[in-house]
Amino acid sequence: MDKNKQAMEKNMKIATILFAYNRSRHTRTVLEALRESEVMTDKLFVFQDGIKNNTDVKEWKKVSDVIHGITFCDTEVMIEQANKGLANSIIDGVNYVFQNYDAVIVLEDDCVPHPKFITYMIQSLNKYETEQKVYSIGGYAWPIELKKDEEDAYFCQRISSCGWGTWRSRWKQFERDYMLLKKIIQNPESKRRLDTWGLDLPGQLNGNITGECDSWAVFWALKVIEKDGYCLSPYESLITNIGFDGTGVHSGTLYIDRKYREKDNMKDYILPDHIECSHECMDAFRELFYKTPIQDIFRTYQNLLITLLKNLRSNKYTEKLFERFYGKTISVWGTGKICDYILEELKHRCTVECIIMSMPAYERYHEIPVLSIKDIPDTVEEIIIIPFYELDKITNTVKKAEKKVKLTGFDEILTSKV
Repeated sequence: MDKNKQAMEKNMKIATILFAYNRSRHTRTVLEALRESEVMTDKLFVFQDGIKNNTDVKEWKKVSDVIHGITFCDTEVMIEQANKGLANSIIDGVNYVFQNYDAVIVLEDDCVPHPKFITYMIQSLNKYETEQKVYSIGGYAWPIELKKDEEDAYFCQRISSCGWGTWRSRWKQFERDYMLLKKIIQNPESKRRLDTWGLDLPGQLNGNITGECDSWAVFWALKVIEKDGYCLSPYESLITNIGFDGTGVHSGTLYIDRKYREKDNMKDYILPDHIECSHECMDAFRELFYKTPIQDIFRTYQNLLITLLKNLRSNKYTEKLFERFYGKTISVWGTGKICDYILEELKHRCTVECIIMSMPAYERYHEIPVLSIKDIPDTVEEIIIIPFYELDKITNTVKKAEKKVKLTGFDEILTSKV
């Protein structure tokens, strides 16, 4: 019998967990998607965190009504009397379910699963149950370009917290240890893994210390890196994140209207038999998590603002700086307030074909299509780069995508002579 078919027929006890708080629309969307799943696990556990302050009461009660109304599967609802926060809620909830289950599949209220997500997770959890070096199964596709062969998933060494699963034996090793990063850095082997799979993790850990974030996942990611563990990730995402609307603890303020693209109707996933990471995968993750040091970004913006102020003092108004784009077809790399300003300046001057993002999480921004660099049309003549401090990195990305287009940093526009 095929190994992947054997994986689906094992008898391991698996539960699905959903964590919610005060976003009724998001919670309802995730539950509607779960109802459309082609299979379900033995049981669905839903944990709602307690009320933090009075401003959350109305929405919190709506969420409570939604989760108490679940009828499509066997469900246990747990309502906290006091607010634990995101990290404590997830850690305590997973620990609770592992008292009676061998493996768990975890969703937060902004992670909308594809109808085949649970199928993929059950098949993967069963297939790698006895492979102790596999720590986590992810349903989210990292925004990297990898050559895909006949398999539908690949191994990396970075956990994903956006629709994931693990086993009791692996989760027992989880610990909220603030000294773990120091241990990793002091060991040359684990330090090399950190530099490949977790360049963003020291910043996240510091955010926990300063109170800027409340992440449990940073400790799970560090533990897997320390243990030289592996994580499975699909080439095509089985999760759509709808949390980029400003309502989440860790989300931004981006408007999202993404419609999930239906995956081809296939019976089983082809999962890798060999647990290893390719050099191509390591290079892609190293580049994905590399960030320009924050002090360099601040220095760059400071210099730009000084130049802009000098120009304004000399009556060189910024609206004149965009006249060079008349009649062109362009794209803008990045979103946010600077993008809004650029779009306002360009709306009567040229055609903005699309907005470019490294990780497109939604389909449109101000009614303009949002695309990755590999998908931009050949009609685009020039790209305005908002994160101009990463122009070298973006230039390399454009070259790899084999796109011949002019790149112009936003700083170059503001400092040009008029």
